Amino acid sequence: MKESDKTCIRCTFFRLDDEHGGVCRRDKSKNPDYPHMKADDRCESWRDCGQQYFIRLGWLKRRQAELQEERDALSPSAEEGSLSS
Repeated sequence: MKESDKTCIRCTFFRLDDEHGGVCRRDKSKNPDYPHMKADDRCESWRDCGQQYFIRLGWLKRRQAELQEERDALSPSAEEGSLSS
């Protein structure tokens, strides 16, 4: 694996919380104050998470689609409100 691929989203210790990032659970003694990390952050404790990476990518794609649907649903009602005024 290339060095550039060693990001948090591909790490065993990373837990994805939302579409913006998650927490690094490398040091379990910091519970519940795990450091917040972005998916593309890097650290020296990286360990390959294998198939979990693809599961995370799928979750992110689904979450982005849900957010886009919410934005699309809100847009027509905002336009209707301005037209009726």
